[in-house]
Amino acid sequence: MADDTKKFTKIPPTQVIRRFVTAKRKRLISHLYTKGHSQADIADQLKVTVQTVRNTINELLEDWREDSIQELHDYLRREDQKIALVEKSAWDAWQDMMDNVHREVPDANGEMMTRYVPPNPQFLAIVLKAVETRQRLFKMDSSDIQEIMKRIFGIDGDGADAPAPEFYLPTLVEITGENDDQPG
Repeated sequence: MADDTKKFTKIPPTQVIRRFVTAKRKRLISHLYTKGHSQADIADQLKVTVQTVRNTINELLEDWREDSIQELHDYLRREDQKIALVEKSAWDAWQDMMDNVHREVPDANGEMMTRYVPPNPQFLAIVLKAVETRQRLFKMDSSDIQEIMKRIFGIDGDGADAPAPEFYLPTLVEITGENDDQPG
């Protein structure tokens, strides 16, 4: 704990103030930009240059892009974990049935005899469905990507629900590189 305090006390007060002001300006630019204000209008309001606003907006867009990618990765990881649990349960149930295909059952006279009882193929169907679902999850087509955009981010892939005309959030097609029309 003492080491953390020393680390912060080594920063000159002017740098601390500068970082605070920069962070606050970044939040204000973000707020105004997402409300649809132009870069020139934001620069006038905050008494900074248009280039400062442009640079900050580019930083924000990169941050938002990275956050979107991380959210997608987290979503895919959670879905894969769910699929893995279903698949493992189905394999375990199949193995239990395979271990018990020869069962002692009473015959017509009540005497015990060994009989072959085939395993239920339903468990293999569940495994196959899990494999297909995982394949679809990681080899998505554009309609799947747009559906994920709607579920995770609440927007259409075409940007129709973007908050302002100037606001830009890349689609998952652009993020994953399946489309060469990357913003520049």
